[in-house]
Amino acid sequence: MVFSLIFGFLFAQSQNNISLFYQTGAYKINQKNKYLLTAAVNKLDNTKKYNVIIEASTDYVGKEKNNLLLAEKRATSIITFLKKKDSLFKGYRIINKGEVSHNSSNPKDNLGNPNDRKVIVKFISSSLFSKNLQVGKKIILKDINFKTGKDILLKSSYQTLNELVRFLKKHPNIEIEIAGHVCCNANILKPFNEPLQKLDEKQLSTRRAKFIYRYLIHKKINKNRLSYAGYGFQRPIAYPEKSFEDMKKNKRVEIIITKM
Repeated sequence: MVFSLIFGFLFAQSQNNISLFYQTGAYKINQKNKYLLTAAVNKLDNTKKYNVIIEASTDYVGKEKNNLLLAEKRATSIITFLKKKDSLFKGYRIINKGEVSHNSSNPKDNLGNPNDRKVIVKFISSSLFSKNLQVGKKIILKDINFKTGKDILLKSSYQTLNELVRFLKKHPNIEIEIAGHVCCNANILKPFNEPLQKLDEKQLSTRRAKFIYRYLIHKKINKNRLSYAGYGFQRPIAYPEKSFEDMKKNKRVEIIITKM
């Protein structure tokens, strides 16, 4: 059984694992496991973002249904703990293995194997920025979204934007252009009763790119490394647009590496 939460891989990935063990019937994180988990988190590269895979299992003692629930509780308690440090993490996935089969030849063995009562936590680094960086490379900033028809960034977008900040600080020789794009219906589709800014496509895409430009400067990125431009609907990825998915592809912000 696989129970999935928010999860998404991007380009570059690497993995760090840790195993945590539990007493019979326990699901809360004890002090030893808190220490081990904290130590593992502290070893992660804080310039990267991580997806977290949590494989949870139990021993065979008890009913199968109850063991599935117990494994899920163990995984959920890990997520609750890690969310206190969620600036490092993009998403979580639970793999609920439930109980491990009883392979003992001793019919009186009802204690279960302590090695089966565990959670394996895998930290998989995820970056928008591949290792194959070169001048002219275009990188779409995933999950950058503005209010419809406006240059107001949605709160959920700051995680990706801060990843860009960390990338630029880690690579001080890289210069970029911030390129704004809209879909052809960007000024038509809007939530009911929401006022619409009177901006044409090129103005809107330019102001969105400028918003990111100003944010990067606010985060101490040298403005001489940055430029911005709005391209309106001049460079669509999907044309003609046949669905909302096509529109989402076209309504985007890219960065273009201009110097390394």
